[in-house]
Amino acid sequence: MNTTKEYLDAMNQLDKKLETEDRKYFTDLRAYMTTASFFKDEQAINEQLYQMYLDFLNAKNEGFTAEDFFGNDPKEMADQLLEQLPKASFKNLLEYIGIAAVVLWGIRLISDFSQSVEVVINPALYLFDLILVLTLITLLFKFLQSSVYKKSTRIMNFIEAIVAGLIFIFYIFIYLKADQFIPMILAFSIPYPWDLLIIFGITLTAIYLTLRTKEKAFYGIALWIVIFSLIGIDMRLTMYMNYEIPFIVKIITLVLLGIAAFALKRKFDKKDK
Repeated sequence: MNTTKEYLDAMNQLDKKLETEDRKYFTDLRAYMTTASFFKDEQAINEQLYQMYLDFLNAKNEGFTAEDFFGNDPKEMADQLLEQLPKASFKNLLEYIGIAAVVLWGIRLISDFSQSVEVVINPALYLFDLILVLTLITLLFKFLQSSVYKKSTRIMNFIEAIVAGLIFIFYIFIYLKADQFIPMILAFSIPYPWDLLIIFGITLTAIYLTLRTKEKAFYGIALWIVIFSLIGIDMRLTMYMNYEIPFIVKIITLVLLGIAAFALKRKFDKKDK
């Protein structure tokens, strides 16, 4: 096995061979260790977890439970294992950050495209987005990892959920308002029709990634990108070609887009089952 998906599929199959308590033990262990994959080599973590599955299945035949075999302090054991595993490569870090940054940059660019006929690129603003997403991803992974074995009351869980939600809202607010306090440094505009070509490229890429990866998180993003792209195109047709798309055509287009997105989602969901 060479890919993350292959390891996940294999471990999911091995999960079915475990009793309820043992499955819970491994579910928590996997959650705790995989949320460290931002800081540790993901391939090494998957290999370690897969080997642990195989070792335990052999011990299970001799009457051991997961707790008997690995101990009753899985967090400490996982921490010791993680210390021995290699750190994430610079390439993997770039992949995590890059995907999130591209999504944020695409959203910002598409938003500007749909709100104004002149798209202005401020490198300082896009650099700020990169820093913003880096800190958010780091906080997210740390929070998810710390929550796996954390014993707390229902009230504490509720408070932590509210705090996490407020932090997320704060990040969104900062992202949306950043253009108001980030200075214009080396800013430049993208003239018509080059802005159309760039938006077409982003839109087609979003559609391609959605169809290729079949990742559920992409459905909403891709649909949002297509809708805002159409708004920007309509604005430019009116400004530069003195042509306005009939209102009924706009409504029908939006309805058809929604139906197509829903149909594709159902089709891919059925294939996953």
